[in-house]
Amino acid sequence: MALTPLDLYRHITRKRVNNYVSMTNRWREIKWFLGQGHLVPHVWDRIKWYGGPAFLIAPNYPCHIEVEASAACQMKCPMCGQGKMYEQGLKMGNMSMDLFKKIVDEVHDKVFSIKLSWRGEPSLNPQLHDMIRYAKLEKKMKSVAFLTNFERYDEAGIDDLLTTGVDYVSVSADGLGDVYERIRYPAKFDETVAKMKYFRRRRDELGLIRPLIRVQTIFSAIRDSAEDYLKLWEPIADRVNFIADQYRADHNEDAYDLDPDYICGVPFIRMAICWDGKVTQCFSDYGEKTNYGDINNQSVYTVWHSEGMKRLRQSMREKTRLENHVTCRTCDLGAKMSSGEFITVQGRELPVRINAGKKLDPDDMNAKENRWKKKPKTA
Repeated sequence: MALTPLDLYRHITRKRVNNYVSMTNRWREIKWFLGQGHLVPHVWDRIKWYGGPAFLIAPNYPCHIEVEASAACQMKCPMCGQGKMYEQGLKMGNMSMDLFKKIVDEVHDKVFSIKLSWRGEPSLNPQLHDMIRYAKLEKKMKSVAFLTNFERYDEAGIDDLLTTGVDYVSVSADGLGDVYERIRYPAKFDETVAKMKYFRRRRDELGLIRPLIRVQTIFSAIRDSAEDYLKLWEPIADRVNFIADQYRADHNEDAYDLDPDYICGVPFIRMAICWDGKVTQCFSDYGEKTNYGDINNQSVYTVWHSEGMKRLRQSMREKTRLENHVTCRTCDLGAKMSSGEFITVQGRELPVRINAGKKLDPDDMNAKENRWKKKPKTA
């Protein structure tokens, strides 16, 4: 049954819980927003970003696209879906420059932002920096960014990155010291900090406003060290975040206590394109359970307006996502939340989103001990 006007009103006015919490102060947040430039288009994009999911309508093109430069990764982080991808035998390659150009040629003046990362580590694609240059310097896209573990970067790589025009780089650095090294093996904590300090210093020496630098961690990794985490990274990064614990290493449908009334806004504003051009349901579809199209022989517009995407959005309106979409049954975003937990950082009280179901214990998270095995193929 579709939402009634009263249901829609309750949806629009309900209190939303953010999975991403900024530890930096409000002034730093304003500087981050202004530092991205393109102020008027950015404000209009934010109106669509929040308004589309609120009113359950989709714009003509997505606001944002995950463009997967690489699906592979050199790490085995315990909370990541890479292990299940490996066990399923999914190919984890690099996107070709030709496919990337096809995407950018279509959307450069229609989509506000792209992120050249999703399930893997984008720096494993040797053409990553050239891709950024094409999107940003040649096609003048307004926002081009990527997430990275930063382990493969050295000073030469950082110097080259600073020539690409990339708008922001988000570095995943879960916890401090030994906690970081257990989760992010084989990266070394002191080496990562030193490289990040070089990144910030060289950017400032060159007089560049961008790339903005963001550092983020899952909450459990800093539960007892939030003040120390912020104290370390605040002089280096423009923004420091913690995110709700996201456990994507388990594709079992009983992994979370899911909220049947949850309405996900992702299908109304975002698209995820795999390294080989396939379009999955969303960025939570690590296992490629749903395929809505192929950008090798379709346009972004065609897939965004496909019958599959329309049915997905309608399922959100009718609150039937769990019955109709297998990916939704293994997604932490739709989990129920335990409320009332806060941490205090620099005198500010920050809310913590805790999923009811899978909770992460950093003492049990040891990437070095991860052993992934491919399952035997069935006939």
